Amino acid sequence: MVQRKRKYSSLCLVLTLTLSPSASSLIVRGVQDEWPPYFHKDTMNKGKLHRQVDEIFCAAQMELAVEILPWNRAYKMAKSGEVDVILGAWKTSQREKDFYFSEPYYTNQIKLISLQSSPVQYKDLQQERSISIAVVSGYAYGRNISNKHVNFFQTKSANENI
Repeated sequence: MVQRKRKYSSLCLVLTLTLSPSASSLIVRGVQDEWPPYFHKDTMNKGKLHRQVDEIFCAAQMELAVEILPWNRAYKMAKSGEVDVILGAWKTSQREKDFYFSEPYYTNQIKLISLQSSPVQYKDLQQERSISIAVVSGYAYGRNISNKHVNFFQTKSANENI
């Protein structure tokens, strides 16, 4: 059985510090990258967290207009004030300099996934065996993730990593 590192993370709505004109008209412009099963480009099956965030804004009598984009572009649009919110992001000290974070609306577990034919026996980042890990460019992975035995391959989306 493959052992996987567990990390509990909370997803928060990331709000820009300056409100855009669309916020006053009760239409909130949001962005998010595609992250199955939480956020999908498919408008019929938005993903479970997309639907949850829709309900949050609906309860506040606001309409949420979301565009699914690559993470780095979504982040830059929020930072420049082109959009009002990022639907799901982890809180980091660097991001707190630019954004206000809501209370978490979802908590998940992050695990390493490997093929059954080539299981990764992972304990911690201090292990001696070299492994390769695909990560999404611009995502927050924590301070202690670098290690000489871990080769990181940056991709543009979670789908590329699967």
